[in-house]
Amino acid sequence: RHRASADGRPSRAALRAGEGRRAGPRSVLVDVGSGRFVEGTPSQQARLDVARVWANWQIARVRSVDPRWRPQPGLSSTLEGEILQQQSVLRQGEAHLRSLRRRIGDNGGPPLELPPALPLRSAQEILTPGGRVLGYRFSGARPDIYTLSQSEFDAALRLLTNGRREILPPDSYPGVYYELPDRCVIGVRNSLRNGMTIDIIESGTRLPLYPKTKFRRR
Repeated sequence: RHRASADGRPSRAALRAGEGRRAGPRSVLVDVGSGRFVEGTPSQQARLDVARVWANWQIARVRSVDPRWRPQPGLSSTLEGEILQQQSVLRQGEAHLRSLRRRIGDNGGPPLELPPALPLRSAQEILTPGGRVLGYRFSGARPDIYTLSQSEFDAALRLLTNGRREILPPDSYPGVYYELPDRCVIGVRNSLRNGMTIDIIESGTRLPLYPKTKFRRR
């Protein structure tokens, strides 16, 4: 078995193996749109939230060159199916952009210049750009809680999860973990009180933020 770290939290190896679990909330009802609610786990809800942020970005990206584009709709009776549908929007968008580029180039004009993809950045560059912590603190709030506008939060979330590997969190964490190359581990969850939240689980080698620092979407 993997040992806990000196402060009692699960070690990095334990995080990867999914050890240190405790009983947590097992099911939630998630709004999947059109008045439909589907039962799932808090982890699935967090994965759906992340997938929606990416899908919305892809739709806006494709419509910047083809305003009429719409992804193929899907209807699923499960939360896992809804996650897959949102993730498919990324693939549909990339395929449509490639087809547009070929079509325009084949007609004798210059190839379509595709909207840029997201760069790979470290947690330090994303959350503390220029040495300043992203977001702001409400008066009276704890010093480790930062609030971001929806656009700021979604942009940071995309950069943090761009090409990152998911780690199985303890059952006590109602969301999903991601590990970045600088060994920073973040958690993403949906708080009933505060909505989407990014938690710093492990600061890694460069991020100047303590674990348990939170970023909330306003």
